Amino acid sequence: MALPSPMGLSRSLFARAARRGVVLGAVAAALTASTVPLMTGCKAVPLLISAAVTLCESLLARIFDEPVGALPPGYAQCEQNLWRARGVEIKFCLYCSPNPADPIYIQLNCEGKFFPIKISPRQAARDRAGEFTADGVHLSKLNCDEYVLTLAQAIHDEQGSHADVSIVVPNDRVLPSIRRYQTLIIEIDGIPARPNGTTLIKSGSAVRVEGDFNEVARYCAEAGVRSIEFNDGLDAWAVEVNPDFATIAIFKNAVFIEARFLFSPAE
Repeated sequence: MALPSPMGLSRSLFARAARRGVVLGAVAAALTASTVPLMTGCKAVPLLISAAVTLCESLLARIFDEPVGALPPGYAQCEQNLWRARGVEIKFCLYCSPNPADPIYIQLNCEGKFFPIKISPRQAARDRAGEFTADGVHLSKLNCDEYVLTLAQAIHDEQGSHADVSIVVPNDRVLPSIRRYQTLIIEIDGIPARPNGTTLIKSGSAVRVEGDFNEVARYCAEAGVRSIEFNDGLDAWAVEVNPDFATIAIFKNAVFIEARFLFSPAE
């Protein structure tokens, strides 16, 4: 496919983003320098107009791809939750044992197989006194459920099995560890990196994540991505993230396509 000029895209979209108060710094040069080459059988997706990223680090539930077809004896439904994503209702049913030491199981839309889950508590807001966003909003007035728009660029293959995404981080933060991920390649401003859970990056840095689609999606969600929108030719795509149950909802041209768990990497 014929690609638009990355530099032209960068200038026009970064200009639009700046008017929306996104923290940029020197990221235009970083993203342009690390523009992702086309892979065989892949599509280039222009810079995302909208990528919503939380101001704080994320805690996702851990769901394991080790389902059972029937619950063990003694289990019963202990909770039901409803997630509304772009007008679509997605249900989660949780099942517990009388023994608190036993695993909790979850069903997507309360049907099908039962997956073991470890639920992460919501992260408390951190004291961010003295920090400001680009539009002057004091971050201490915001909590970790707040998010801001940022920029990204992405490439995906036709089968949705491989992804290559660069995201501009909106504030200083620590990147999640990639220790348990099998396929991920990480670059920070074009420099290869292996984040270990203590890797601090500055506001405006471009973080590139490449690998298996589900691992990329899971890692980006752990890094704080909550919603992305992009155009692929004539099609408009959107992905929403539910961190409480590590789930994404995928939409194409405003039509719901599917919801899926973001399984945790193997230990």
